[in-house]
Amino acid sequence: AFEGESRPSELAVGRDMTVDARAGFVAPVYDDDAEAFVFQLFANGAFVDYADWRLAILADGQLTSEGAVPFERIEGDVYGAGVSPGPVDRLFLVDATAEELQGGTDGLSGIVVLVGRPSTPESVTVPQARFGFDYDADAETLTVTHEEGDTVSASALLVIRGGGVEERWPTPVAVGDQRTVTVPSDATVRVIWADGGQQQTIDKWTGPDG
Repeated sequence: AFEGESRPSELAVGRDMTVDARAGFVAPVYDDDAEAFVFQLFANGAFVDYADWRLAILADGQLTSEGAVPFERIEGDVYGAGVSPGPVDRLFLVDATAEELQGGTDGLSGIVVLVGRPSTPESVTVPQARFGFDYDADAETLTVTHEEGDTVSASALLVIRGGGVEERWPTPVAVGDQRTVTVPSDATVRVIWADGGQQQTIDKWTGPDG
């Protein structure tokens, strides 16, 4: 984050939206439709009201303006806005246009996110694995079992998502490993793998009432 001419006590970057300051943060969220991680912006009312916030994205050396940030109230004093899926090297949530950023305008306020890149351009191989799903309708629990195929490496991120659940499955995950989550009978649950800047749904389950 950078404060421009503001004092650090006036701008806080973190998940606590109750602080006595303008507060905001940016978090990656998995988008089922895009089958990729996208960025979600969160801020408190003091942050939202402070300026006409704009979004700019740097990707492959090109700075692109995404226009005004459409913050909407989530609950209480917490507001949110989404970022469209697509490549991002650096994300700017600032009180300036992309042209002003390129021109080196002084006294800006806002949040800058640097998105990590894999250390090697080589692609990561998606694990070929099959998962089994055992649903207990009475308890509304779903047990996910790695039944066959590749081990999901320790460097990868494995997430069970759907039915109001987003749970990280600690890696490595090998044949025989299990994870149990609580989901309703109409849920659609995905096992999502991510590594080296790549993401993919590697298995999916739809409940009996889905």
